Amino acid sequence: MSEVKILKKKLELYGEYSRMITEKEKQLDRIVMASINHSGNDHKAAKELGYSSDDPKKPIENMMIIDLISFEKDIQDLEMERDYLGINEFISDLSDEDYEIIKMAFIEDCSHEDIGFQLGYSKQWVQKKISAILERVVATT
Repeated sequence: MSEVKILKKKLELYGEYSRMITEKEKQLDRIVMASINHSGNDHKAAKELGYSSDDPKKPIENMMIIDLISFEKDIQDLEMERDYLGINEFISDLSDEDYEIIKMAFIEDCSHEDIGFQLGYSKQWVQKKISAILERVVATT
């Protein structure tokens, strides 16, 4: 497999990890915001979030706190796995325009057509630009 294809696969994985992290962060934020909205009354917050339990040994506020801790741990684990791909340095070295295109293509999972529409370019231009970015990165590493 060519180095460009390997980089592209890593970027696809990086994007998948980033989307999973974002989803976990949204779930975590829902819990935190509910707790804040109820002035730290976790029982009311858990109830608002739809937690329920008929088991007195499993209070809903404990279930919510366990989820909160699990989401935090999941985010840490996903970030570690994503970092292991070694893409962070590559992404931080991109120009603003190149970063936006790579972010849209791989992290936001936009089609080349959508990227072109949003940036005012054709689908073909976007495809060529992504290829050029990947080839340039491979050539400089």
